Amino acid sequence: MLRRYIILILCVTFLTLTPACSQPDSKVIPKPDLPIPSGDGSGQPEFELATDIPTVPETMMVYRAIPPDITVESVTELGRKFGFTGEAHSRFTPYEEEFWISDKETGASLIVNGNSGGIDYHSTRDLDSIFDAKNPSLPSYEEAAKIATDFLVEKGLLPADRYLKEVDCGGSRGDSQGNVVVTHLVVTFGRKIDGIPVTGGKFGVRIGDKGKVGKLLIMHREVEPYQEVPIKSSAEAFEDLKNRNVGEGVTQYILPVGCAKVVLDEMYLAYKVDIIHIKQEYVSPVYKFKGECFDEDGNSQGNFTGYVQAMK
Repeated sequence: MLRRYIILILCVTFLTLTPACSQPDSKVIPKPDLPIPSGDGSGQPEFELATDIPTVPETMMVYRAIPPDITVESVTELGRKFGFTGEAHSRFTPYEEEFWISDKETGASLIVNGNSGGIDYHSTRDLDSIFDAKNPSLPSYEEAAKIATDFLVEKGLLPADRYLKEVDCGGSRGDSQGNVVVTHLVVTFGRKIDGIPVTGGKFGVRIGDKGKVGKLLIMHREVEPYQEVPIKSSAEAFEDLKNRNVGEGVTQYILPVGCAKVVLDEMYLAYKVDIIHIKQEYVSPVYKFKGECFDEDGNSQGNFTGYVQAMK
């Protein structure tokens, strides 16, 4: 049975910083100009924190996202590093400009998003030949990590503040004997800003049969310091999560239907970046919660991830 989900995102007020009278030069962080999907507000679960409340600073830096300088010429030059010989083109949608270059013979394609600078690369139109081979010959996790790292370094696409985060199964299928066959691996690279992990914004390489790179999806927003702001305490953030606080900031989570209780085993500060298609202005701190959902009988209903705006 397909599990239905209720998306619960509560947003009444996004915090703006009002300059104090004694500080006429204070900067103002404007409200995000983004549509926020709404939920029906049902099924509020009980929250249990099964980990220590973290010790956090009183203030944190908000960063400004530096707009990427993407042009037809720059994407054409990048394409040469991937083996493309043609010229790049641009196309517009109602929300963004994309730059792309492709190879008609192989079906390989490279798309660069104008809003974020995010890169989506496919090495062939027939990804199944790499990701779903009949008897895939996959590299070890260590070999996959080296293949992905070397591939990114060779293309000049591995920023200095990125680190190898994990290598995991990228996909699987069952064979005729009922065994599970791993079809490809995904190598993910993480990032920290001021020692704080960054959440959101994918940065990974998918590797398939014979160690071939089949797909690359990376998004790395360059940032610069903007303003130091006061943040909520860990206890305040947890209360916001439990009570769906709508007074200040945003509480956001995806909740399985039938979830009566959430047991949280992780709570930490993170900098949240938007998805690849969004033109982001500021990178702000959030509290991130991770755990597991249970129904009234104590049966697991799946994983839980939630966010609470950290700025006061």
